[in-house]
Amino acid sequence: MGLNINIIFRGPAMAACILAAACVPDSKEPASARPTESTSTAKPIEAPHVLNRTEFALVREVNTLRKARGLAPLTVRLDLSKASRAFAKRLTSRKFFDHVSPDGDRSTDRADVVGYDWQRLGETLAAGQTTARSAAQSWRDSPGHAKIIFDPEHIHVGVGYVRRKSKDKLNPELEHFWVLMAGATR
Repeated sequence: MGLNINIIFRGPAMAACILAAACVPDSKEPASARPTESTSTAKPIEAPHVLNRTEFALVREVNTLRKARGLAPLTVRLDLSKASRAFAKRLTSRKFFDHVSPDGDRSTDRADVVGYDWQRLGETLAAGQTTARSAAQSWRDSPGHAKIIFDPEHIHVGVGYVRRKSKDKLNPELEHFWVLMAGATR
């Protein structure tokens, strides 16, 4: 089962990268001046009419994992979900599995296109997991992915899930594609 991550922080200096993640530190503001889950009063938006049932289940699973670690739930951002679903569709139609598309765009480009004014942004990809729970658990069990879903400074989430019918029953990675973008705005 495939897993892939990408972490981006908007700012001037470069930080250490984790696994396949590109990292750029965030703003010059001290951490205490930036919003975090522990100081945010925003309630999560549950939008099952906009997310498909599987995407909504993925948000629920990720937030359940965060709650178990004492973190506030991520708030669904429809702009990030739009970017995530569009990218999941591209993964299936273009037959690639990477944060950089064959056209050269990255998660930050996808967030910019939908108007998400990010300060911090992380993206996780998965392929092959047949349920939202198994996708969330695979991210939980991967240190790089866990860093994104358990980042206390991430307050927003967008998810995309696409199932492509495959004739290859021996390779389920050809059917299920998951994208999660988590971040915080400036």
